[in-house]
Amino acid sequence: MTKLISILILVTSMLFNTQLRGQTDSLSFAECLHLALQNSPGLKSHDASFEAAITAEKAARAGYFPHIFAEASHNQLFYSPFDYRQQSGTVLLDWSLGDWMQKTATVSAKEAEVRTAEKQTGVLDLVRTVTSLYFGLLRSQKETGLLDKRLQILREHHDVVRALWQSGVRTELDVLLTNTEINNVQEQRNTQQSETDKLRQALSSLLNISENKTRNVQSFPVGIIAVRPDTTANLLAQHPKLRSLQLQAEAQKLHLNQVAATRWPHVQVHGGYVVDRDPTAEGNYWQAGIGLHVPLFRWKETSYRKQEINQLVNVLEWQKKQTELELTIQQKQLLRELAVLRSNYKLQLENVQITGKAIHIATANYQAGLVTNLEYLEAQKENMTAQVRLYETRLLYATSLIEYFILTNEMEKIESLQGKNE
Repeated sequence: MTKLISILILVTSMLFNTQLRGQTDSLSFAECLHLALQNSPGLKSHDASFEAAITAEKAARAGYFPHIFAEASHNQLFYSPFDYRQQSGTVLLDWSLGDWMQKTATVSAKEAEVRTAEKQTGVLDLVRTVTSLYFGLLRSQKETGLLDKRLQILREHHDVVRALWQSGVRTELDVLLTNTEINNVQEQRNTQQSETDKLRQALSSLLNISENKTRNVQSFPVGIIAVRPDTTANLLAQHPKLRSLQLQAEAQKLHLNQVAATRWPHVQVHGGYVVDRDPTAEGNYWQAGIGLHVPLFRWKETSYRKQEINQLVNVLEWQKKQTELELTIQQKQLLRELAVLRSNYKLQLENVQITGKAIHIATANYQAGLVTNLEYLEAQKENMTAQVRLYETRLLYATSLIEYFILTNEMEKIESLQGKNE
């Protein structure tokens, strides 16, 4: 009997601990980022593109060495006195000196660097997507929770109103108005819950996990409002889009080496054995030869290609300047927005405290008959609105911080923004 009781206690403890972990385990923002990066088809596509560029470089380097060809031929010759045939086997060595001297494989090597920068741009775009869904889910869950809390307060208030009406202190109008407000809040709650479910489903699909794992996502601490980005150094140069444009321009310049390589001669060496059935000749023989294949006139093709490459380089350099300008403007706007949000947060925090006190006063005054039911309901609504605005401001501040760190390509700061949950 004692043994059975011990087993029951152990099983009950295990079930309780499992349930408790299920309630307390939550998904952090950093975990969402890691899962998104691991399961992104777009990033896998960038990886494949990088591998293709590496392979292309190896193929281009193969052009530095002589290429060897084999040739076999059969000739049937028809002459009036007699007919005969010739058969030959030849080995041809063709060496493009231009590819070797101009190092044309460096173009493909530079393209691989471009692919790396493009992947980093894809990473930052994915961070934006995760941020949008994660913060949207936080905001929606917060509003749903506040609406649930308001429904509970309204229902308790409804009991008070009904008791006052039945005792003759208040009219039935207060009961009807309270019922109407309860229905309105319930409708808002249903709509908000639907929005929460859609965001949860989208985030779960992006992370390739079940929706149950996204039912409890960690919020951001109150202290995040005090976090300020470092503006002492020019970190915009780290943005992968600028890096990509710079590398593309360098790759285009290297194409000039490829154009120059076409002007170099090809060295050709050949040799083989000829089976000659000509009755008037000396019979079968070996042969060997060497030659140069030299380009002479190509109707200014080389000159036109150089002009095209130089113009493409100019295009990329102007695109880089335009991108730098846009990023600088965005950086200044974000810094200004962060300052405004910090200022507004202080005011909204005061409003939450004021409206909280107003609810207590309105509750007591309503029961004392000093304010109307509409005034009480309005005070309650103002408090909920103040709490929502305060929470949204904190999330918007965190979002703006993340956007700033995306501009400066500081992924480690993005991952460390979320501390302990409030």
